[in-house]
Amino acid sequence: MNSKPESHPTAGFWASLLDPPWRWALAAVLAQHTGTWMQIVSVGWLVAEKTQSPMGPALLFCAANIPSLVFLIPSGRFADRTAGKLKVVATCLISQAIVGLVLALAVTFQAGSLAALFLAVFAFGTAEAFLAPHWHATIPELVQRPNLQSAIGLNRLAFQAARMSVPAMAGFVINLYGTTIAIYLVSITMLVSSLLFSRAYFLIGHSSPKVVSDDDLGFSVWSLLHPSHELAHLLYLVAIVNLIGSIFPSLVPIIVMKEWGGAAKDYGIMYSCYGSGAVLGIIFSVRIRKTLNGSSGVFSILFFVYACGIAVIGIADWWPLKYGLAAILGGSFAASSSLLNFYVQSELDDNRRGRVISLYLLTLFASLTVGGLVWGALGDLIGLSRCLILAGISFLLLSILVFWKNV
Repeated sequence: MNSKPESHPTAGFWASLLDPPWRWALAAVLAQHTGTWMQIVSVGWLVAEKTQSPMGPALLFCAANIPSLVFLIPSGRFADRTAGKLKVVATCLISQAIVGLVLALAVTFQAGSLAALFLAVFAFGTAEAFLAPHWHATIPELVQRPNLQSAIGLNRLAFQAARMSVPAMAGFVINLYGTTIAIYLVSITMLVSSLLFSRAYFLIGHSSPKVVSDDDLGFSVWSLLHPSHELAHLLYLVAIVNLIGSIFPSLVPIIVMKEWGGAAKDYGIMYSCYGSGAVLGIIFSVRIRKTLNGSSGVFSILFFVYACGIAVIGIADWWPLKYGLAAILGGSFAASSSLLNFYVQSELDDNRRGRVISLYLLTLFASLTVGGLVWGALGDLIGLSRCLILAGISFLLLSILVFWKNV
């Protein structure tokens, strides 16, 4: 894969904020991520309380992700048929707000059974599966083309910023006011997000693209996985990176507890450091791309940094060093993911954007889910420390491969 999109100059990381519709949309997506993480923490805590078993949160994770695996591809096809994509996004958010309100009322009146919690999470996931392709397909309509990478980076930054701060906020709310209040806040933030998205829609509504023709809709998104297609190499790389990189979210809690003898606060600090590094990695991803000319050099160096970090963190005895390495891991992984996202979105036809993004997200979710299961099984089979070393070796080999193949 030798060619990369260079038809437009690369703007600075914050350049897309000059586009008014994007400012409203970015505020909306930040509110949406806030509600999502508030929902994850509050419902997850309720399920853990009710089941008192690791299987409860595990099944909850499946209930949240199954809709993405089932509905993403049909949702992408629908996104390419729809001119007013932001209306669909706002509708999905209103649906999530209603689900949150109903669930909060159920919990308030002691009717929040396990079945109700799982059903609510499944409904949230279904709305998210339809929301995501429409949202990603709309980003190029909200910004000038040279600002596209800036918009993609800020979109990922909003996600990482919410992941870094909202879980702690949710825990604080639960401790002080109870889980029910946290779920009410989910409903409120989703409603606010839908209103902000509606404002962005009205700003671009007059210039929304025409509905895609039936002839163009004959295109099969699965053809992108053929090795001869340019995007196939990027999607394969997305799958491999997330398959290996899923080791951190899937094993680190157990590693902190059993291998390093740490407490919950150590895990919390570790994840905050990882999230902080991810935020910085996304911010500097544009500069990294400019400095390291050629994508093979960019990805090779980022994968090499991750390989060293994940291998060393397992043998480091000093907690501050572990925290610093977690930040490096988060930065290198988030920067590579942000650049992969940019390359995928830059190389596709706008008339097929919804379907291609849905395939990209399906690849992302499936590889993370499978990767987590694989690392969990390997942790029991070969031990947690060896898993870290194996992940480091895997990323080192990937670094060499992408440089050699000029990926």
